[in-house]
Amino acid sequence: PPPPSPPLFLLLLLSSSSSSSSSSKTLNMSAPRKNVPAEPGKMTWKDRFQNMNEASAAAEGDINSSRAVLTDHLALDCEMVGVGIEGKRSALARVCLVNVDGVTVYDKHCAVPEPITDFRTHVSGIRAKDLRTAEPFKVVQREVSEMIRTRTVVGHSLKNDFKALMLDQPRSKLRDTAQYKPLRPMNKSVALKKLALEHLEVEIQEGEHSPAEDARASLCLYLKHQKEWEQFVKVTAKSSKGR
Repeated sequence: PPPPSPPLFLLLLLSSSSSSSSSSKTLNMSAPRKNVPAEPGKMTWKDRFQNMNEASAAAEGDINSSRAVLTDHLALDCEMVGVGIEGKRSALARVCLVNVDGVTVYDKHCAVPEPITDFRTHVSGIRAKDLRTAEPFKVVQREVSEMIRTRTVVGHSLKNDFKALMLDQPRSKLRDTAQYKPLRPMNKSVALKKLALEHLEVEIQEGEHSPAEDARASLCLYLKHQKEWEQFVKVTAKSSKGR
């Protein structure tokens, strides 16, 4: 004789359990993923650069902002204008410093003590109106000097910036992305624009330069290589002492 059929209540229970399990799997598979926050360790450098821009914009205009603090590392970028015959000589016209969070802590135009023959606006972004109320060079120089005195300065081709500022900084306190060997293929300096695109997937200097963005790009390049870079600095320092 055929086996007895299971009781009706058992059939209903089995059916309900199967349906619930199938529905749960479908829900999990169809759940949106794009809104799931990325793990901190997996944030891209492009995202981090953008976060810096947003953090600085949020703190802009608030000199007492808790974000606008002087950190142990400051990134520097300067914009120049041309003076002399055909504007071939460079003169300081703007100075920008950002902290390790990418927040702008200093951004001032600087009066040029001699006639400007080329504003280099297509690159510098500087116009005559920007310099009408600019601070005297000595004031900008003193303020920047006080801010960086005990700090490590990050930037790209920093020798040009310090030459324009007429300041010196101990070599041990400089992190120049134009001089760091892993960023110098075939021992040649690479433009910041190219380094930012290759290493950060960030596009900068599309038209007039933003000194704050350039400083943040240098900062991100440094932070990306910070561990190895600082190890190299320590080894170099020990080697120098042993001579």
